[in-house]
Amino acid sequence: MSEAEQLFNEFLFGAGSWIGIILIVGLIVLITSKERYAGLLFFPIIILLSLKYLEKMNETGNLAWQIIVLLFASIFILLKASGKLGDKH
Repeated sequence: MSEAEQLFNEFLFGAGSWIGIILIVGLIVLITSKERYAGLLFFPIIILLSLKYLEKMNETGNLAWQIIVLLFASIFILLKASGKLGDKH
């Protein structure tokens, strides 16, 4: 495994998983607050990432909270994209 793959793996699934999730979800929330239809692009990415966490959880057994955060983020993104959240005018 190369250094870039190790860094990415550690950043998302290792000791830095919370920092990785905060950065990814923060970036997605920032982009969807500017353009709500961008949520349609990010929704499948968050779902697939949470499924990858579920796969890693079966191997390690300690990524359950990260999966919960990503699933709630996907619900937020879906509500934002549908217009049910924010933009009351």
